[in-house]
Amino acid sequence: MGGPSIFTAREREHGYRAALAEAGLAVDERLIAMSPPAPDRCGGRWTGWRPCPIRPPPC
Repeated sequence: MGGPSIFTAREREHGYRAALAEAGLAVDERLIAMSPPAPDRCGGRWTGWRPCPIRPPPC
């Protein structure tokens, strides 16, 4: 049923760059972050990765 529906960060970055190149547009490196967000980029609210609670689906 087609290709993968989940892509790695590296694959998304590659797709972003390829799409811009195909459209003849320059890449804005400020829009690419391959690491956790810095506190100054998220209003100081970043406290680190937290596990998502697993909730059973509603009946």
